[in-house]
Amino acid sequence: MTKRSTTELTPTVEHTAEAPTSMAVEGKSMRNTHESERTALVENAASEQARPRQTSRERPLSQPIGPSEPLPQPSSFEAPECTSYAGLDGTFKANLARLTHGITPAGLARAYFDWLTHLMLAPGKQLQLVEKAGRKATRLSMYAANAAAKTPPCIDPLPQDRRFNDEGWRAWPYNLIYQSFLLDQQWWHNATTDIDGLSSRSQAVVSFITRQLLDMASPSNFPWTNPEIGRVTLEQGGRNFVQGFQNAFDDWQRSALG
Repeated sequence: MTKRSTTELTPTVEHTAEAPTSMAVEGKSMRNTHESERTALVENAASEQARPRQTSRERPLSQPIGPSEPLPQPSSFEAPECTSYAGLDGTFKANLARLTHGITPAGLARAYFDWLTHLMLAPGKQLQLVEKAGRKATRLSMYAANAAAKTPPCIDPLPQDRRFNDEGWRAWPYNLIYQSFLLDQQWWHNATTDIDGLSSRSQAVVSFITRQLLDMASPSNFPWTNPEIGRVTLEQGGRNFVQGFQNAFDDWQRSALG
């Protein structure tokens, strides 16, 4: 039984001896394959390094860029229309500037808002104006009581103001009318000047425009409150009004034509 078992085990030993030989052959072939792949990779890398690289300027564009499309232009019939609108605005502003002596309505509104705001924030100035108004009303009342007796005026016009030099202004009721106007003019001058915090530009604009508005309402501008106009009208039989209308029309025509 011992001999039989030995004989049966012999082939197993032979197969066991053959296994290392086949594994060695397979390992060698795998090493050769890896070495060949490594060699190919090295050669490819070397060829890539040796090849000159193209810069962004040398690389051709995938698609050539065509000429840019022109911007859309306004149609021909819109251009004269826009020009006419701009011309109308320019003409209106030019005429307005001549009437307002270069003062824009927006600038005038800002100046008056600045003046009114600072006046509301100045209680001392407000009390001063109230006090001046009371004193002027008292002076005018005392003058009116003796105006028919040709009393001396309670206020004199400025040296450059020659609107009331005619002797007709010394007679009643014209003396009372022009004295009241001069007192109002003086009060408004005090109200538009010397206000704390008000800019000099706003003060100049407000004072100038207020004086112009008061001059428009001057009694010397109306025939029923101007003794000189009344006397000349009686002397000329009303021809002075015709000549005055003609002069006003000529002034308006010159202003409209520039």
